[in-house]
Parts: sequence; C-alpha cells; structure tokens
Amino acid sequence: MSLPGISCYCSTYGRPKILLENSIQCFLEQDYSGPKELLILNDFNKQELIFEHPEVKIINHPERITPLGKKFNHNIELCKYDILATWEDDDVFLKNRLSYSYDHMTNGIFHTHNAFYEKNEKDIVISKNIFHSTHMFERSIFETVKYDETEDSCSLDISLMSRLKAKVGEYTQDTSLNNIFYIYVWSGSQSYHGSGHGASNKNISQMAAHIVDNQIKNQSVLTGKICLEPKLRYNFYDFLPLV
Repeated sequence: MSLPGISCYCSTYGRPKILLENSIQCFLEQDYSGPKELLILNDFNKQELIFEHPEVKIINHPERITPLGKKFNHNIELCKYDILATWEDDDVFLKNRLSYSYDHMTNGIFHTHNAFYEKNEKDIVISKNIFHSTHMFERSIFETVKYDETEDSCSLDISLMSRLKAKVGEYTQDTSLNNIFYIYVWSGSQSYHGSGHGASNKNISQMAAHIVDNQIKNQSVLTGKICLEPKLRYNFYDFLPLV
C-alpha cells in the first residue's frame, strides 16, 4: 500500500539566512518514505529566496499578505497534497516528524504537546506546551476550520485549535521521550517571535516588519537574491536529553 503525499506549509518573512537553511535541511532529512513537499511562502519583497529541489517549492510573493491568518490559509491553498503539516521556519524538526505524525493520526489529525526546547545553543531540555507546530491534519478537516483571516496575533494558533477540538473532540496525544520530533527554538533563532509580544499585540505582522528593518540595518538579515544552502545550525541529535 503506497503512502499518501504530505505537504509541509512554511510561511516566512525576513528571516536570517541560516534559519531557512536549517529549516529546509530538517525537511530534506525526513525519513517519511512517501511523497512529500515543503511549500515555502515568502512575502518579504526585499528578499528573493532561491533553492532548487524537486520536493521544495519557494513562492516569492511580491506583496505582503496580512493578516497572518490569511497568509497561512494562502500557504495551504498552494500545497498540492491533502495531508498538511505545519513547518515553522525558525524551529527544528527531527527526522521522524512526518513519519511519526502520519503513523499516529487519529480521525484525520495528529498533535502532541511534548517537545524539546532549545534554551540556548546546544542546551536542549524536555518541554510541554501548546506547540501549534506539531500539527498534522487532513485537508478536509482543515477546510472546515481554517485560520481566522481577521487575526494577526500570537493567539491565532489557540483559536484554530479550539475550532479543531470542537470539530473532532480532544485530539492532543502524549508522545514518549524517544519519539519527540520537535525542538522549539527561542534565543537560537536570533529573530522575532510573535509569542514574545503577547496576545494583546493584534498586529504582529507590523511588529515583525519593524524588527526586520532593524536587522537589515545591522546586516543580520540580507536582502536581494539569496541562494540557500541547506544545513543544520549544528547537530541537534548530539544534544538531545534522551534516556
């Protein structure tokens, strides 16, 4: 029996080059044996992201897409497969992210609140939180809930999860330590975090633009054509707190 295709949707804006290279490399290392794609939607028109690979598609959109909920929905509309996986551009997904999620889908959805947290480079600990980024769902389920296209706050994921729960019931699963596939990154991203500005911030797209403008000035964010060369920031596997 052949495995279905999985689309990973990744929305990005003005990230440091190393973050995107790390994110793409995480995708390329996935052990899922079925068809898959990474669909990157970049709406920062001062950057043209370039990387050629049959499983990676980059859309350099000429205009900013806001609110964030509208951007996420458009990102998913561009995906060609009907199983969808969130793929944050600044976090780390281990090799079993897709295979484990697919194998443990229940009623067309998978999510876990178990993860690792990179406190600092090479300092990774066990964590448990909401972690929107561990979601995988069938498109048919997503189409009934979608991201709220009026929302531009870090609570966007909370509202999506509330609608999913109302649709399918409690769906979050526990994941054993040895099967955790997600590393939430904070300081290591050297970039912006919507959640760092609180749910009261109703315009995180504008907040991100302000931070990126400053990072361009200090040259931590590049502009123009950017040829990406995928590689991990470091070998995360050597620093996982596994037992």
